[in-house]
Amino acid sequence: MRNPLEINSAFVQRMRSGTDVVGSFVKTPHHSVIEVMAGAGFDFLTLDAEHGYFDRASIDTCVLAGLAWECPVFVRIPVAEPDWIMYALDSGAAGIFVPHVATRADAERLAQLVSFAPTGKRGFSPSVRAGSYGLRGMAAHRHGARQDFALVCQIEDPAGVDAAAEIAAVDGVDALFIGPADLAVAAGYDEMGHPEAMALCERGLAAAKDRVPGAIFVSDLAAAERWRAAGASVFMVGSDQTMLVAGSASKGVTRDAAKARAGSGS
Repeated sequence: MRNPLEINSAFVQRMRSGTDVVGSFVKTPHHSVIEVMAGAGFDFLTLDAEHGYFDRASIDTCVLAGLAWECPVFVRIPVAEPDWIMYALDSGAAGIFVPHVATRADAERLAQLVSFAPTGKRGFSPSVRAGSYGLRGMAAHRHGARQDFALVCQIEDPAGVDAAAEIAAVDGVDALFIGPADLAVAAGYDEMGHPEAMALCERGLAAAKDRVPGAIFVSDLAAAERWRAAGASVFMVGSDQTMLVAGSASKGVTRDAAKARAGSGS
């Protein structure tokens, strides 16, 4: 197996360059889900600790499963607090997605929390997976760790869209993830596809362009072309849950189908 640091740093460099990459959210805290989805060919996966049921132990095992398949694993943390950031990065995650970044000050705080002293506030230990359990050496981990992961700021509020250019300009921010569902709800709409919600997404991607890569959630890759034209290069395609639902429906295994079978006596 390649060194996890090499797996992550190669992917982060690729993402930062603006090369198209395709990932998906994982909401089920079990390593076997990571193995299946990594084997399916995703460029990366993101553990959804914001809306899923991940704790420190499940983050650790899921990140390890991804690295075993040479698939970088990010963590969407639930809150922008030092302990969650440390858990994710020490485990060897390829980066973090941080919800509801709405101001330049938010982004500057995050850039400090992911960096070691004296410029940052992240707790330091080389004896973790991200430091190759001490084999990397203190100096190499201190000075090289920032190349091994990406800080992705989620733009999910109209205020965040307004400040997106300033957020993208903060040193240490590696990408902006535009959240269509949260933006739609924050603007008072019930559908991600509402024209005004889509306009907010386009504004957010335009602000990221020429500064950092733009990322966006799509239901499937067929929808990616529109957002590529708008400036996105990082595509989050559904989740393990949506794929389970879609796969079941494609086999006729749905509640309505089950009712129909029961009604027919089959």
